[in-house]
Amino acid sequence: MKRLKHTGSIREYVKEFSLMLEIPNMSEKELLFNFMDNLQSWAEQELRRRGVQDLATAMAVAESLVDYRRGDSSKPKPQSKGNHAKGGGDKGSQGYTSKEGSSKGPSGKGGKGKDKRKEFTPRTNCFLCDGPHWARDCPKRKALNAMIEEKRTRAMLKWDRCNS
Repeated sequence: MKRLKHTGSIREYVKEFSLMLEIPNMSEKELLFNFMDNLQSWAEQELRRRGVQDLATAMAVAESLVDYRRGDSSKPKPQSKGNHAKGGGDKGSQGYTSKEGSSKGPSGKGGKGKDKRKEFTPRTNCFLCDGPHWARDCPKRKALNAMIEEKRTRAMLKWDRCNS
């Protein structure tokens, strides 16, 4: 468990960590601690800021972070003009005129504004079933969680029998 570190993408880390859930005799708190402890600092900080309390939530939030971050990193950072703190900015560099800056449509450049919006939508698949959704929205996730809980219960019963 200690050898697993978040070095690549969060999606890869979440996938590898979910495979580690098969290890018996680890409490939910231990699993959550290990998951958080091995994240890169920026991701751990964001999960703590959001106040995640359980492993399933932590994994879902972490997966949403990677999708958001990929969308941001795929575009070049614009030069800072305007009031970015309040959501403003240089509207002209986004393909909109000042009047059309309220996202009414692109400025006569052949639909370039719509193409830009499509570019930033996450195009990832669920790592649990490879479906067109995030793992946190996976219809098979409940079944997976039920199987994991059943394995934990069996392991605890075996442990109780051995120690009785």
